[in-house]
Amino acid sequence: MKYRNCLHLLLVMSLGISLFSCREDEKEVIDEKVDEQIELAKSNQLSLSISYPKVGVLPKQYKTPIYYDYKECPIKLTIRDSKTQEIIKKVEIGDKTEISLELEDGLYDFHIGNPILTDDRKAVEISSKTRDLSFNLSNCFISKTWVMSELHYTWSGGGLSACYVELFNNSDEVLYADGISFSRGYALGTEHYDIFQEFGGTNIVPYYIWTAPGNGTDYPIQPGEKCLISVSGLDFNEHGYAFNLSSSKFEMFAFDRGDGFGTPTYINTATHPFLENYDVPNMLPILLPSNTFPMHMAPYETFFIFQPPKGQDIKDYLKEKGVKRKEKNGEYVFSYRIPVEDIIDLVQNGGLTKTTPSYLDEAYTYVNTDYNGYEYRVSKRKVLKRKNGRDYLQDSNNSYVDFEHNVMSSYCDLY
Repeated sequence: MKYRNCLHLLLVMSLGISLFSCREDEKEVIDEKVDEQIELAKSNQLSLSISYPKVGVLPKQYKTPIYYDYKECPIKLTIRDSKTQEIIKKVEIGDKTEISLELEDGLYDFHIGNPILTDDRKAVEISSKTRDLSFNLSNCFISKTWVMSELHYTWSGGGLSACYVELFNNSDEVLYADGISFSRGYALGTEHYDIFQEFGGTNIVPYYIWTAPGNGTDYPIQPGEKCLISVSGLDFNEHGYAFNLSSSKFEMFAFDRGDGFGTPTYINTATHPFLENYDVPNMLPILLPSNTFPMHMAPYETFFIFQPPKGQDIKDYLKEKGVKRKEKNGEYVFSYRIPVEDIIDLVQNGGLTKTTPSYLDEAYTYVNTDYNGYEYRVSKRKVLKRKNGRDYLQDSNNSYVDFEHNVMSSYCDLY
């Protein structure tokens, strides 16, 4: 019996050793398969070529030609997983025409361009057969966001001001005007006026900042609709002038607060108590030098709009952006530096602002300021196309091309 038990024990042990040996062999085979899978998942080497738009120049009648260099604004490449939309890679291309990178097999969304000028998007399936990709960058003639659609700055008289800027929702979704800021660049046409030119190219330094009130969703503007911002939201027909700005969403109107930082001298509330339309909300004067005029008669200004990120108010946005420089008369001037990537739209008027990068606006629009013939004349952005009952306005970042010049105001009742 003991012999049989011992024999039985030896058989069991032998079988166990055999089974163990088989598992080790199987493990080696599995490891080999895993290695093969890892080998398949290795990155594919890709070569990307990028072609840029041609450089443009100002029309011949302008004395100072500007070369519109699309490469001033760094071009960036973003690659996302097509299924999850997770960002896989971000590459700053700068002004390169060719780059190399590695990607594993899969379907990816490529977006190459920058937020101001150019854009190219495509979905590409990457495999060992994928070697070369090409991208063609071109003008974005339609900005899917806010644009300044009409500017009137050529007339004021008798203590009145019918100056205004009209914003337009050029996108296909509801935009909120809450917190949008209207500004004029500090420079006035030449370097002589600008003490902040050291920031040129990366920042715009405003002379004033007017910011719309609201908590983020108080002032919705539908796609294809306008948002009129005026100095005084009046029906001027009631005061002898053929303007009706009573449809204004906001006024750039500030009463004197007794600190020299309020009502400019052109507003005399004692002799002209009707200047403010109390049914129109006031913009907030975030930066307003004393005696300033929101939109000046002399058409050598750069107007621009920007808006803090959602959930951030203007004061938080401007923290740590303050700048101070000394004028030739020894007085200090305080302002802020607004990064160019935060500029939603910028329009040059009547002259070149040396500190404005050309990719923000290549050339300027204009209106003759002759009181007799042009007091109701404006710069009006062209309609590029009409689709589904609404307009899409042209925006190639060239105000000379994008605007009609010296045309009649949309808010003038003379015609």
